[in-house]
This record gives sequence, structure tokens and C-alpha cells, in this order.
Amino acid sequence: MTIQLRLKDGYSPYKIVKQLGRVSYTIRNEIVKGTVTQIIKGLKVEIYLTDSDEQVYLKNRKHCYPKFKHLQCDDLIPFVYKMMHLSHS
Repeated sequence: MTIQLRLKDGYSPYKIVKQLGRVSYTIRNEIVKGTVTQIIKGLKVEIYLTDSDEQVYLKNRKHCYPKFKHLQCDDLIPFVYKMMHLSHS
């Protein structure tokens, strides 16, 4: 919310970085991820919204999950199956 207010007040990203005491890349990356295009009075305007940054994060997290266990054990299952058949014969 702080970044959004500072940008609305006309602060440059550099000045925001200095005030917040953060790394410039972090703040600039945050601004890029949270910037959306809106149409105001027939004109396209790019605006930073804190909520849109969170929505992008949640959207990207949907694709981030662990692989299925059987895919990780793909080589182990045939080996165990073969060993069980050899021991029971």
C-alpha cells in the first residue's frame, strides 16, 4: 500500500527505494508486477495497484506444486516388481 500511495503522490521509484530502505530491484519489480492498464475517459492509463500484484502472485502459485509421487519413483517401481517376482519364484 505504501508504494501505491507514494506513486500516486508523484514519487519516483528511486525516491520510494530511499524512503523504504529497500533494494531498488525489489521495489521496481513490485511496481512492474502490480501495474495494470485501465481505460479512464477513453484513454489507456497504466496504474499501480497493490491488489493486482497479489493476484499475479496467486495466479503463478497455482502452477507451482510438487510432482506426483509415482513420477518420481518411475524407475523404482519396475525394479521392486522384478525383485518380488525373482524372490517368489
